[in-house]
Amino acid sequence: MNPQCQAYQAMIPDLLSGFLAPQERSELRCHLADCPACQRYLEMLQADDELLTGFTNGLRPAVDRMQEAVIGSLGSPSQARDRRIVPVDAAVQNKRFRFVVAAAIALVSLCVLGRLLGPLVKPTPTLAQTLAAMQARPWVHSVTQMGATVYEDWQRFGVHVRARKWPGGGTEYLNFPENTAYRYNPNSNKITISFVTDSYMVPGPKTAFEMLSEAVELTQQDGETVTRQSVTEHGRRLELIRLTSRGDPYPKSVILVRDIEQNLLVRMEGGREKGEASWTVTFDYPDPGPEDIYALGVPRDAIVADLRPEGPALALVKRVQERFERGFPDHLAVILESEVGQDGTLSPLTISILRQKGGLKRADHYRAFDSGGDPRGWGTLYPRIKEDWPNLMIPQVLALETDEALEWRMFFDGRRTVRYLWDQGRLVRDERPMIDEFIASPSVPYVHSLAGLIWPNLHLKLQVGSSHLKREVRLLADDPNRPGLVGLRFVRFAETEDYWFDPARDDMMVERTYRQEGIGVTSDVVSQSNRTPSSQWYPTVVLHTARTDPAPGTAATIRHYETRVLVDLHPKIDETIFAPTPGAPQEKAATDPNTKATSTL
Repeated sequence: MNPQCQAYQAMIPDLLSGFLAPQERSELRCHLADCPACQRYLEMLQADDELLTGFTNGLRPAVDRMQEAVIGSLGSPSQARDRRIVPVDAAVQNKRFRFVVAAAIALVSLCVLGRLLGPLVKPTPTLAQTLAAMQARPWVHSVTQMGATVYEDWQRFGVHVRARKWPGGGTEYLNFPENTAYRYNPNSNKITISFVTDSYMVPGPKTAFEMLSEAVELTQQDGETVTRQSVTEHGRRLELIRLTSRGDPYPKSVILVRDIEQNLLVRMEGGREKGEASWTVTFDYPDPGPEDIYALGVPRDAIVADLRPEGPALALVKRVQERFERGFPDHLAVILESEVGQDGTLSPLTISILRQKGGLKRADHYRAFDSGGDPRGWGTLYPRIKEDWPNLMIPQVLALETDEALEWRMFFDGRRTVRYLWDQGRLVRDERPMIDEFIASPSVPYVHSLAGLIWPNLHLKLQVGSSHLKREVRLLADDPNRPGLVGLRFVRFAETEDYWFDPARDDMMVERTYRQEGIGVTSDVVSQSNRTPSSQWYPTVVLHTARTDPAPGTAATIRHYETRVLVDLHPKIDETIFAPTPGAPQEKAATDPNTKATSTL
């Protein structure tokens, strides 16, 4: 994020709570009109504010008792840069107080905080402030030891930089303001340079600080115990804080060792329960920290390979990527996938239902093909939809939902992705904390996101291919057969991928062609489209062709498919369906193939 956006995003909470002067408010709104990233940040804060309003109203008695502890724990003006000081009485009476409470919620669940008010009024906010104090330091350095395995992490918060040294000598240095990643391979003595385009899509192993934050959050969500003990170690006053959690795959217990005087963590320990693997993390706070990858011990004579693509095509990549990350308004969409016969008839394959409300997302994919008595016993919606295909309407499809025909289900609740895949007669759950796979996942085998159908995730495309070859992205020449369209070509070893976008239709992708030498060609073409009342374009019919290159002496195989998209922009969606709660009906049904249940998630 550039410094200008950082400054404007710091002003957004004041905009929402009414603290901005008229001139500042006007300047900020002008910036928001032209900056998708800051618009998205505003929308996130508005969603948080809406949820927090109801939450704090429900906890008003607890909030009245906790106000002094929370605000007191946030420190003095000298300890908190750029924070306005609001009298306690005024904070309770206006929106600004909700943002103060929100800071505590982000680290120690307000639900449990309210429940523990009494004997732990002071200690609980102190733990939240400890994490905030760590972030206020220029750098946090941690050394994690798990048995004989040791790795180090550096994290800088003011200017977002992260670095890691892996066991065996592998090293990475991620500079987010410069959008640059440096990775060192000791086996080849080589540094590769690329964009940090996968930072939000496929996070690597968590840093110790992230593990700590999650441990605190999950412990509070589980409602387990937080116990404290004061000790003296080498003449230093320390506090031992034990967090107990029953949530797998996280440790059953974590001990945090806090320097009371500095209010900083010095150690974190886990694995003291029976059957757990032990581990220890030590923290220190260097200033200055490592200024580049060489400061982490990488040899100066290492070979440098810059894989970042160059040229004018990157401007179009950036523009389309901004559209993709901005996303599509809240909706309920139905996607009907068909195979097209030689005579043009449409045979049903799958039905997908995509739901989005704020930051909450859900995708359900159902089998709709004619199984013909498949011996695997797969359920399918085919008998119930074959007469109306492909002219089904959204209410008809919603009435058909059943786990008997479910193939794949995915949720995102704002902080994690939970996936369910029907496998061998049961639904298998797979949880991905801190990942939004509606953004990260490719469209194969299913389209999980309506935004992903309108625009490709070009940053993900930049990561595809050999890690030893330079990425190449080219602008395509104007084509008289595609008037008004702009094109990109991704070039990789033995393959190319072409995209054509329509600037007049919000840069919607209208054509894609993927060629792989010796394998074949696939293409997607938007044949019909529509737009929302706010002029947001989206495809309503997409035609797909897959041609397989023939082996010597054989004919090429060509298959045709069609995707139809139905969209409801004003659906009535109960937010409880976005919560993948353990023990929900479909999971119970999954343990017994003979049990039939309609999804109520």
